[in-house]
Amino acid sequence: MNPDENALTVDGISKSYGAVEALTSVSFGLNQNSILGLVGDNGAGKSTLLKILNGYLQPDSGKIYISGEEISFRNPQEAFEAGINMTYQYMALVDSTTVWENFFMGRELTTRYGPLKTINKNRMVEEVDNQLAKYGVDSLDPNDKVEDLTGGQKQILSISRSIASEPEVLMLDEPLTELSRGDRDLVVDFVRNLRKNSDTSIILVSHDLDIVRELVDEIMILNQGKITLSDRPANLSTDTIVDCMM
Repeated sequence: MNPDENALTVDGISKSYGAVEALTSVSFGLNQNSILGLVGDNGAGKSTLLKILNGYLQPDSGKIYISGEEISFRNPQEAFEAGINMTYQYMALVDSTTVWENFFMGRELTTRYGPLKTINKNRMVEEVDNQLAKYGVDSLDPNDKVEDLTGGQKQILSISRSIASEPEVLMLDEPLTELSRGDRDLVVDFVRNLRKNSDTSIILVSHDLDIVRELVDEIMILNQGKITLSDRPANLSTDTIVDCMM
């Protein structure tokens, strides 16, 4: 495995909690501008791996490379600065505010008038419009209230906010959970357009194996903290995936 060829390379990552081995010598490469489907049953080690990649946890051993450069981080901010971002299953959105306010929350754009700075709403609305249009989204208005959005629209907003920093790697943790079929289709189309129109590589965690097989370039299966199989979707039936998860 050559780290220089991958957006992300994980080499021999292990993590234990006392006598429990959550991850054991996990190694894989995430190709540039590709989608990796990470699947496994509850307790397989998926969350531990994501937390290590996102800086919430530190591994007991192993190395992480971004575009060939070995990196380490002590917290999510350092992971973010290194080029890794994450969208969570439970979206951290404020329902009582608008799409544009959520998109720029904590990093508002301002305009200076002499000694005063004011919020530049027009510029933020325009940038949200441009960002959504870039990925083929026409069902969201920057001035919509978040509380009026469907679950799929909220997930698209959450992912759009994460991708605004143009990360090397974006991790999507169960983005399809509890969505209607129509909303799942919206999010899947958005992720396809994201892959097509950005250089970001994606790790997708989902229990929806049909959509995983349809969407990703490679499927990696974790079972009790170890990789049991990694292959292209065309080479894996759903039954094979389930067998390797159990």
